[in-house]
Amino acid sequence: MESQVVRAILESSTVQDVVKPQLDEDEGRPLVRATEQEKVLDVCTRLADSGVSSLPVFNDEDECIGLVDFSDAVAYLLQMDWERIGSVPNTTHVWNELGKVPVAEAIDLSTRNPMVFISENATLVEALKLFHDKGLRRALVQDDENGNVIAVLSPSAVIQYIMMNVQGRHDDVLSATVSELEMGHSPVRSVNKSQSVLEAMHLMHQTRHSVVAVVDPSTDVLSGSISMSDIQYVFQEKRFSLLISSCWKYIVEARERSDMEVFPYFGVGENDKLHAVISKLLATNVHHLYVVDENQVPQRVISFTDVCGILFKFCTSGEE
Repeated sequence: MESQVVRAILESSTVQDVVKPQLDEDEGRPLVRATEQEKVLDVCTRLADSGVSSLPVFNDEDECIGLVDFSDAVAYLLQMDWERIGSVPNTTHVWNELGKVPVAEAIDLSTRNPMVFISENATLVEALKLFHDKGLRRALVQDDENGNVIAVLSPSAVIQYIMMNVQGRHDDVLSATVSELEMGHSPVRSVNKSQSVLEAMHLMHQTRHSVVAVVDPSTDVLSGSISMSDIQYVFQEKRFSLLISSCWKYIVEARERSDMEVFPYFGVGENDKLHAVISKLLATNVHHLYVVDENQVPQRVISFTDVCGILFKFCTSGEE
């Protein structure tokens, strides 16, 4: 039956099926990684240039000791001696500081990157359960032969794999609406368009959120979104002054540097179907969307982790 398409994919596929194409690219692309003595600046630059969202960090014995991503870099920046929100130290000073600190000192500084492992032969049902139960943004994939870390698994990679294999055959759950599935979580954290990127980063760090909505200050209408990973442009441009740019200016500049021809809209409606929400998440290359009301005011946030939870519940429930 068509209603069993997603369930069949999840039960028959393994984590290895998801990460294998990454490993096979260019005849086996090595895992993008860092060593504990490398400096924060170098690792952040590698993150920005490689297009990955996180890096596993290894010690001298080649043992994985943790994960780092841009939220950890932000946490380190925010613990520096800032006079007040919006005042950026001399750019040279910031670069020098980040160029001296070993990345080992920044591992999970954000407290958002626990080191959780999953077997390469685990089913995707098990992967979804892990993401759903622990609220993870990623897990380290180990080979079963010797326990080596071979890849980093993210909710978005799992969802992308599922959609590639569904091939337009929209399962019952994929045809359900945002309202029917009660998708999303609240409250929505937001900043207005004129607030600085640094203020947005402070808010995300303080609330342990990965994203904030950027809204019109007079109407609260959704205008855009800023996430922790957006700080990559600071490292690509080597301009810490970008942190005191307004959120709206930063968003516009970031999109101009991207390959997107159309400025993406980050809102979805209560009546949008799950497959449309997933397609939008994948097409816009973002990890969060907002459920908006009839006035385009954001009410809830939907993430890839939320989608994993929906699919896990569907797969482990009785017949829909």
